[in-house]
Amino acid sequence: MTPLRAFRIAVSVLIAAAMLQGCQTKGGSDDEMDARPPRRGQTIPFEPLGLSAPLAFASGKYPTLFDPSSRCAWLQGGGTTAEGDTMAAQARMMTEAFHVFECHITSAFEDSSIAYDAAGLRGVLVTLRAPDGTEIPPAKVMVDPDMHEAARGALREYTRTIYILFPKTPLEMRIPLEGEAYEPLRLVLDGYGTTFVFAWPGAGPAEVRRANLRDSGVIDKVEAGYRKTADESREFLHNFD
Repeated sequence: MTPLRAFRIAVSVLIAAAMLQGCQTKGGSDDEMDARPPRRGQTIPFEPLGLSAPLAFASGKYPTLFDPSSRCAWLQGGGTTAEGDTMAAQARMMTEAFHVFECHITSAFEDSSIAYDAAGLRGVLVTLRAPDGTEIPPAKVMVDPDMHEAARGALREYTRTIYILFPKTPLEMRIPLEGEAYEPLRLVLDGYGTTFVFAWPGAGPAEVRRANLRDSGVIDKVEAGYRKTADESREFLHNFD
């Protein structure tokens, strides 16, 4: 066997070994398949983009029922925005067993009696709407007895802190298809013929962006380039036969 033919055979063996290794990597074991990053359309545990959400008018007769300054924080890991308060301490201890939301509700509605009741969510139906559309009623609503009252021109402004607890059922979201957005987690307030919503947008894992490189064709192009190079290498080596 000539040295040139030996060289050709050695190179061909290396190319075949590399292609075999690539195929083995693509297949992978069951554990490797489970460890692969999530992909578009897959359902994964819900992760919020942030923990604080403003209140937004959704629909109904009274868009000024609640003030836009109203906010709600999703308490996680025992945190709370209130310090040294007995009710806040109770809420902090319940985050292991419940989804706990600390809401600061403000109303300066023109009808002062309605504003007073609305700030305490009296006459308001509260629902947690999961990204998959599941509606969860609250397990407990804790209204701080201390109310802040102030004048706003000819109106009276009322603000209360309210802790809303929901059963800690798993919250899931679907990784959106191309052109779609993550569905948020919504805390819906329905009352007085009006609907307001606190919304927490979902945050997809960083692995999703990498996994979607294949969806965009980047990985397929790389693999096609590899196959083309391998074919051209074999054709080049045939010239030395």
